[in-house]
Amino acid sequence: MGNIKNSIVTISVLFLFILSMLVIGCSHKKSSDIDPHIPFYQDYKVIYRKHKNLTIAKATFREKNADGIRLELLAPAKVLCNSQGSSFSNVGNYFYHWQFSGNTDVDFQLTDNRPYIFHNRILFSEINDIEIPESFNTVDLNGTTVLHWVGTPLKKDEFVMVMILQGDKSSGDYFTDTIGSTSIALTKDLMLDLISGNAEIEVWRETNLGDVTQPDEDAGGRRIICVEIKKNIVLD
Repeated sequence: MGNIKNSIVTISVLFLFILSMLVIGCSHKKSSDIDPHIPFYQDYKVIYRKHKNLTIAKATFREKNADGIRLELLAPAKVLCNSQGSSFSNVGNYFYHWQFSGNTDVDFQLTDNRPYIFHNRILFSEINDIEIPESFNTVDLNGTTVLHWVGTPLKKDEFVMVMILQGDKSSGDYFTDTIGSTSIALTKDLMLDLISGNAEIEVWRETNLGDVTQPDEDAGGRRIICVEIKKNIVLD
């Protein structure tokens, strides 16, 4: 009987957790419902997906500051990226998305409620690039493999994250934000679900570029740039 009660409690806790996450994920306010003089916090992210030769741009906005509730932009408020609009989606951390081919410089144009216009750019030249060496082809399932990436050492406000993918399974996230790092250790303890054979390694380098250059009054904002790469490897 005790096991049944414990199972019910566990299921209830899990249900409440999932429900709370859904509520958090959907939590937002229409920009038309706030005072026109309240400024918008601007949050911009650009991802250069090297293995697909794509640029992914993302944006989200918050009421007043970085801790404010996220906003769904309604007229007169709007956002353009390289003169293109985006449909609204409240799935994930960013509500507006764009995709461009190649390595594209990105210009975000926000119109707030007054309406004032703000331009903020993220340029491909601002990226701190990263690459997997051609000689890196094998990862040890039973020990530690060190990936020495090609690219500059990590600087302040940067991190590198690595994941190994195999079919519908994956390793845990390997992470380092140590300033000056040029490598990351791939340890066996995060590969327990993987087996010998073909796999992919995914490497992600993210840099916080700092404040937006054209803030909406004192609301502030941030610009983030990322580079993502994948390579086929063998798990041994």
